[in-house]
Amino acid sequence: WGKMKMYDSIIFDMDGTLVNFIDEMVIAWNDIFKKHGWNKVVTYDEVKKVMGMQCKEIGALYFPCETEKEATKRAETAFLEEIPYLEKMSCKTYIPNEQFLIDLSKKYKLFIVSNCLNGYIEMFLKKFNFGKYFVDFIDSSTGKSKGQNIKDIVNKHQLEKPVYVGDTVKDYYSSLEAGIDFIFASYGFGKVDCKEKILDLTELLKY
Repeated sequence: WGKMKMYDSIIFDMDGTLVNFIDEMVIAWNDIFKKHGWNKVVTYDEVKKVMGMQCKEIGALYFPCETEKEATKRAETAFLEEIPYLEKMSCKTYIPNEQFLIDLSKKYKLFIVSNCLNGYIEMFLKKFNFGKYFVDFIDSSTGKSKGQNIKDIVNKHQLEKPVYVGDTVKDYYSSLEAGIDFIFASYGFGKVDCKEKILDLTELLKY
């Protein structure tokens, strides 16, 4: 890695970086699709493929015969209605334990910026009781790009040396758009060709 860079804050992506809820989402989405009478059954790989995408893109992929408006609405419905399912299920987080967040939050200010819909980050923080360790978060409800949302967090909290941690090429380009450094979470869903990468979240304590 060469010389370590000192950061004052870490901004996280959600899916593939902090959590892997795909198994649970497959169950939830198929149940939701069936309930609404939509002729679509998703697999683990299909859900994994759309992680990080916006509802418009997911809708077009899953419901190509529908209008863009209807397809997008169905994707949004799946994301919104999955939250009660995820609240009840036993879900996997890449955060090893609470002590890790205690240690990390002593070194850095922690944030989350994700393309998820409103309510998803809140559900995660409440489910694992991690809310007190994160200063702020932004989801897709702003209508802005992920890069702009990262930039807004940086400006709002006057961060001097922030870094974005994500697991996809889109995350990498979002950090470029925001003008901040990027660390690739190589254990996640995507592949990114970049120098700075971690095999698990605990490696962030070394920075």
